Amino acid sequence: MHSARRLTRNFNIRVSECISFQSLNQTIRQLGDLRELYLPRCSSRYEPPATPGGPSIRWPPKLEHLALSGSVSGQFLWDMLQQPDNFPPTFSSLGIYHSPGLDQQGIRPLLNSLAASLTVVELRDLPAVKQGRLNGVLDWLPNLVSLTIALDYIDSRFGNMPPDFSPARWQEAKPLYSLTLVACGRTGDPSRSFTMTDLFTMIDERFLGRLRYLSIAWSTEWQSEDEVLGALDSSIDDLDKENWLERRWHYQDLDFTDTRDMEYEQWRTNTAMGRSMRPRFRLLKNR
Repeated sequence: MHSARRLTRNFNIRVSECISFQSLNQTIRQLGDLRELYLPRCSSRYEPPATPGGPSIRWPPKLEHLALSGSVSGQFLWDMLQQPDNFPPTFSSLGIYHSPGLDQQGIRPLLNSLAASLTVVELRDLPAVKQGRLNGVLDWLPNLVSLTIALDYIDSRFGNMPPDFSPARWQEAKPLYSLTLVACGRTGDPSRSFTMTDLFTMIDERFLGRLRYLSIAWSTEWQSEDEVLGALDSSIDDLDKENWLERRWHYQDLDFTDTRDMEYEQWRTNTAMGRSMRPRFRLLKNR
């Protein structure tokens, strides 16, 4: 770790050494402008406070994003669970990956304790998490707008969409507008796997009626089914057009005075606002 004085102007820090959390804690408390903290080698050298209930983890006042990986200490997670109010009001983003010892029983309580704050979450490379164990993440985090998750941890019941959900219930759509799906190479039960058809249905029925950005990693092998993949791409476009025509969600409060005579295709192609707000479907070949 560098000295606190040298880090005062940094907005993000990646801890590349396996240090004690007490040393890290003393340092980051002095970094008032720190926005992002990455702990790629979470040490097992975590010692709880000497006095039960005494001061523990104190996060910087402007922290927005925290990434945890490596051998995350159970006691460290427990202290985070017990003191969620120690996170500042700015905190909204959490990444957990490359943590071989963490399973659903360790992850879910942490997400639940931070549910009011979290809007962006990334969950991948967690070999102890079994198929289907993170199906409920959209329910656990009611304010979630951006999710990156491995297919290994979900199945056909992902999202818990009610059987009778239909476009008529569009106002009940999940707030999620960005979804990235990756795969970590584990083989689950193929009969239960979350498929492109499952995702298409969630979009088509408007359960994911606010989705705008969809990214599919090459590791999912979904690219081998061109026809269904094309249908997914089209479904994102169709959904966005519907939301634009009905002035729903992110289009609700926009001023369309100067473009009211435009068709949707013209608006998203010929205006700066349209180009910046158009939906995006991507295949991630490097993931």
